[in-house]
Amino acid sequence: MKCSKKSMLVATLVMLSAISVKAQKTIDSLPDYSSETDKLEKIEKIEKIISHLPKISGFLQLGYNLDIGENIADDHTDINNTFLIRRARFKMDGDITSKIDYCMQIEFVNPKILDLYMRFKPFRQLNVQAGQFKTPFSIENTYYLPKNTELIDAPMAIGKLVQTYDGIGTTGRNLGVNIYGGFFKKDGFCILNYDLGIYNGNGINLKDIDWFKTIVARINVQPVKDLRISASYLYGGNTELEWQDTNGITHTEEYLYHRYAIGLSYDKPEGLIVRSEWVGGSTNGIDAQGLYLTVGWHINKKWTCVARCDYYQSNMDIKETRLTNFSVGMVWQPIKYIRLQVNYYNQENYNFSKNSNHFSVLLTGIF
Repeated sequence: MKCSKKSMLVATLVMLSAISVKAQKTIDSLPDYSSETDKLEKIEKIEKIISHLPKISGFLQLGYNLDIGENIADDHTDINNTFLIRRARFKMDGDITSKIDYCMQIEFVNPKILDLYMRFKPFRQLNVQAGQFKTPFSIENTYYLPKNTELIDAPMAIGKLVQTYDGIGTTGRNLGVNIYGGFFKKDGFCILNYDLGIYNGNGINLKDIDWFKTIVARINVQPVKDLRISASYLYGGNTELEWQDTNGITHTEEYLYHRYAIGLSYDKPEGLIVRSEWVGGSTNGIDAQGLYLTVGWHINKKWTCVARCDYYQSNMDIKETRLTNFSVGMVWQPIKYIRLQVNYYNQENYNFSKNSNHFSVLLTGIF
């Protein structure tokens, strides 16, 4: 009987030991969730740090221009051609918080700071941008950048009345503050958007020379994703512009300018392109205006063909200042980072006495 009890006790201990060993093996084979959690937390911390680091980007544009000018009156032809470095841009931007971001962009061809601003975006309907940036005037100036526009040169009205509206080449930028926002969100975009800004008005990288400021306002209506209708207004000037007459006497007077723009754009990523704007204005009492119509087709992701008719008159009282351009072009973008543009345009003056032909090639490398 005693042997039987001892045998039962030994058997029980052996069985419990076996169960214990098996249980330990099972526990050891389970994943270490605490270790996995630590790894996930570390990855999240690294991703958070990376998200706050500046994003580096930019592009380089190399070109070739051939210009043939014909003066019909004296049967004279001028031919000029050149290779050129058109742009070399470096951009650094990023997020400080979920509602504050910043941007700096530098041009290395004729070096200058182009963009240097911060944005505070508390609400979709109300945001603030402060620094140096593109003024919210017209569609072409703000929504179509040099690295993604279809034609190499901007329309004459944009180049003369928007990018040099104060007599200085500003690339459409100025130093100031802009309030902007959007209403009626639909499928990732807002149907109604507005901008209202105040700027120094005397060019980029410059302090103001007087108390007078430039005011810019714009309303955009976007009924569907690919269609934008826009109206813009700009008013500015200087109150103490100094100039010398032929006798060397210095005069001081006001220098005022107004600008108006109305336009629309329809741009389907793989389909039709239609964009047109009328830009008019007055500079110290001299009225000018321009109009362009761009039509094109995104054949596929690599190929785009485009044509444009472009009119500009720098002084509405002098018909000899009227110019008309007819342009055609092709864009080939085999990969995301390489873009090749080939353009031809013909320019004629008001009575067709002068005729110019321009052939341009532009290669853009993007990083």
